[in-house]
Amino acid sequence: MDLDFLTHTPFWIALGQIIIIDILLGGDNAVVIALACRKLPPAQRAKGIIWGTAGAIVLRVVLIAFAMTLLSLPFLKFVGALLALAVLVGPQLVAAFWARKQVTPLAAPKLDGQPAAIVPLAQAQAMGFAPPAGQEDKR
Repeated sequence: MDLDFLTHTPFWIALGQIIIIDILLGGDNAVVIALACRKLPPAQRAKGIIWGTAGAIVLRVVLIAFAMTLLSLPFLKFVGALLALAVLVGPQLVAAFWARKQVTPLAAPKLDGQPAAIVPLAQAQAMGFAPPAGQEDKR
């Protein structure tokens, strides 16, 4: 694989712009981190917020670099368009399935103050996954 693009300044400028925009738009992570840390003791809360924020930023940077590498693959945009279509149509199909079965989906897992769950939850929330309506933590 030709890694010549790594030596060009426009690549690094574009990468930096994407990373900065992604971090600025990732404000929803702050909400998830705050909710996950709200019941921790003050010392653990501070550590949870710091490690959750750092983990979310590092994970975003790594995933962006990985995504930029993947964009060089042929037909990836076409496959991505098909997956986006599946994401648009999929929830209606799943809802219709559950309505036909007359069974409710499982509730979202409860945190119980586990800081190790902060980063994956923040990323899942940033990607658009959320607990079903009415199934939030009621504590």
